[in-house]
Amino acid sequence: MITNILVATDGSETALHGVQYAAYLASKLGCKITLLHVVELQAIPLSIALSDDASRNKFKEEVQEAGRSIIRLSQKPLAEAGIAASYEVLEGRPADVICQYVNDGNFDLVIVGNRGRSKVSRMIMGSVSENVVRSAACPVLVVK
Repeated sequence: MITNILVATDGSETALHGVQYAAYLASKLGCKITLLHVVELQAIPLSIALSDDASRNKFKEEVQEAGRSIIRLSQKPLAEAGIAASYEVLEGRPADVICQYVNDGNFDLVIVGNRGRSKVSRMIMGSVSENVVRSAACPVLVVK
Protein backbone atom coordinates (compact mmCIF):
# COMPACT_ATOMS: atom_id res chain seq x y z
CA MET A 1 0.00 0.00 0.00
CA ILE A 2 1.21 3.49 -0.80
CA THR A 3 1.16 5.76 2.24
CA ASN A 4 4.19 8.00 1.77
CA ILE A 5 5.36 9.47 -1.57
CA LEU A 6 8.54 11.38 -2.30
CA VAL A 7 8.36 13.71 -5.29
CA ALA A 8 11.75 14.90 -6.53
CA THR A 9 11.30 18.18 -8.35
CA ASP A 10 13.59 20.41 -10.35
CA GLY A 11 10.88 22.84 -11.41
CA SER A 12 10.72 21.46 -14.96
CA GLU A 13 7.46 20.82 -16.76
CA THR A 14 7.83 17.06 -16.36
CA ALA A 15 8.54 17.43 -12.65
CA LEU A 16 5.34 19.46 -12.30
CA HIS A 17 3.47 16.66 -14.10
CA GLY A 18 4.93 14.36 -11.46
CA VAL A 19 3.59 16.61 -8.71
CA GLN A 20 0.14 16.55 -10.34
CA TYR A 21 0.28 12.76 -10.48
CA ALA A 22 1.26 12.65 -6.81
CA ALA A 23 -1.67 14.96 -5.99
CA TYR A 24 -4.01 12.57 -7.79
CA LEU A 25 -2.63 9.57 -5.90
CA ALA A 26 -2.79 11.39 -2.57
CA SER A 27 -6.41 12.39 -3.17
CA LYS A 28 -7.35 8.78 -3.97
CA LEU A 29 -5.18 6.98 -1.42
CA GLY A 30 -4.87 9.52 1.39
CA CYS A 31 -1.08 9.27 1.40
CA LYS A 32 1.49 11.82 2.56
CA ILE A 33 3.67 13.70 0.10
CA THR A 34 7.15 15.10 0.55
CA LEU A 35 8.63 17.40 -2.09
CA LEU A 36 12.40 17.31 -2.49
CA HIS A 37 14.57 19.68 -4.47
CA VAL A 38 18.32 19.12 -4.64
CA VAL A 39 20.61 22.09 -5.13
CA GLU A 40 23.78 21.16 -6.94
CA LEU A 41 26.62 23.45 -5.87
CA GLN A 42 29.37 21.67 -7.80
CA ALA A 43 29.03 24.13 -10.66
CA ILE A 44 30.06 27.22 -8.70
CA PRO A 45 31.52 29.79 -11.11
CA LEU A 46 35.29 30.12 -10.76
CA SER A 47 34.99 33.83 -9.94
CA ILE A 48 32.78 32.94 -6.94
CA ALA A 49 34.92 29.97 -5.88
CA LEU A 50 38.01 32.21 -5.76
CA SER A 51 36.25 35.09 -3.98
CA ASP A 52 35.89 35.85 -0.29
CA ASP A 53 33.68 33.93 2.16
CA ALA A 54 30.94 36.58 2.09
CA SER A 55 30.57 36.29 -1.70
CA ARG A 56 30.51 32.48 -1.57
CA ASN A 57 27.92 32.56 1.21
CA LYS A 58 25.80 35.04 -0.72
CA PHE A 59 25.95 32.84 -3.83
CA LYS A 60 25.02 29.77 -1.78
CA GLU A 61 22.05 31.59 -0.22
CA GLU A 62 20.85 32.74 -3.67
CA VAL A 63 21.00 29.15 -4.94
CA GLN A 64 19.13 27.95 -1.84
CA GLU A 65 16.46 30.62 -2.40
CA ALA A 66 16.10 29.47 -6.01
CA GLY A 67 15.54 25.95 -4.64
CA ARG A 68 12.87 27.23 -2.26
CA SER A 69 11.20 29.00 -5.21
CA ILE A 70 11.08 25.69 -7.07
CA ILE A 71 9.45 24.08 -4.03
CA ARG A 72 6.86 26.89 -3.86
CA LEU A 73 6.09 26.41 -7.56
CA SER A 74 5.79 22.66 -7.02
CA GLN A 75 3.41 23.11 -4.08
CA LYS A 76 0.81 24.91 -6.21
CA PRO A 77 -0.76 21.79 -7.83
CA LEU A 78 -0.94 20.17 -4.40
CA ALA A 79 -2.54 23.23 -2.81
CA GLU A 80 -5.08 23.40 -5.63
CA ALA A 81 -6.00 19.79 -4.84
CA GLY A 82 -6.23 20.59 -1.11
CA ILE A 83 -3.20 18.48 -0.23
CA ALA A 84 -0.56 19.60 2.23
CA ALA A 85 3.00 18.44 1.72
CA SER A 86 6.23 18.61 3.63
CA TYR A 87 9.34 19.63 1.76
CA GLU A 88 13.12 19.62 1.84
CA VAL A 89 15.79 21.54 -0.05
CA LEU A 90 19.09 19.69 0.17
CA GLU A 91 22.52 20.05 -1.41
CA GLY A 92 24.53 17.57 -3.44
CA ARG A 93 24.41 15.45 -6.57
CA PRO A 94 20.67 15.07 -7.27
CA ALA A 95 20.49 11.31 -7.93
CA ASP A 96 22.68 10.49 -4.92
CA VAL A 97 20.80 12.79 -2.56
CA ILE A 98 17.38 11.56 -3.73
CA CYS A 99 18.36 7.91 -3.24
CA GLN A 100 19.93 8.57 0.16
CA TYR A 101 16.82 10.47 1.27
CA VAL A 102 14.60 7.61 0.08
CA ASN A 103 16.76 5.00 1.76
CA ASP A 104 16.82 6.96 5.04
CA GLY A 105 13.08 7.66 4.93
CA ASN A 106 10.03 5.50 4.93
CA PHE A 107 8.79 6.04 1.37
CA ASP A 108 6.61 3.66 -0.60
CA LEU A 109 7.03 5.43 -3.94
CA VAL A 110 9.30 7.99 -5.58
CA ILE A 111 8.03 10.16 -8.43
CA VAL A 112 10.52 11.89 -10.72
CA GLY A 113 10.18 13.66 -14.02
CA ASN A 114 12.02 12.64 -17.16
CA ARG A 115 13.54 15.75 -18.68
CA GLY A 116 14.48 14.05 -21.92
CA ARG A 117 18.18 14.80 -22.17
CA SER A 118 19.84 14.08 -25.47
CA LYS A 119 21.41 10.65 -26.01
CA VAL A 120 24.90 12.14 -25.85
CA SER A 121 24.17 13.96 -22.59
CA ARG A 122 22.70 10.80 -21.04
CA MET A 123 25.75 8.76 -22.09
CA ILE A 124 28.18 11.27 -20.59
CA MET A 125 26.35 12.36 -17.44
CA GLY A 126 23.62 9.81 -16.96
CA SER A 127 20.08 10.68 -16.14
CA VAL A 128 18.87 11.52 -12.66
CA SER A 129 15.70 9.51 -13.21
CA GLU A 130 17.65 6.51 -14.52
CA ASN A 131 20.01 6.60 -11.55
CA VAL A 132 17.12 6.87 -9.10
CA VAL A 133 15.35 3.93 -10.76
CA ARG A 134 18.51 1.84 -10.37
CA SER A 135 19.33 2.81 -6.80
CA ALA A 136 16.17 3.72 -4.86
CA ALA A 137 14.97 1.32 -2.17
CA CYS A 138 11.33 1.52 -3.33
CA PRO A 139 9.42 1.67 -6.62
CA VAL A 140 10.04 4.71 -8.82
CA LEU A 141 7.51 6.27 -11.17
CA VAL A 142 9.09 8.28 -13.99
CA VAL A 143 6.67 10.82 -15.46
CA LYS A 144 7.17 12.05 -19.01
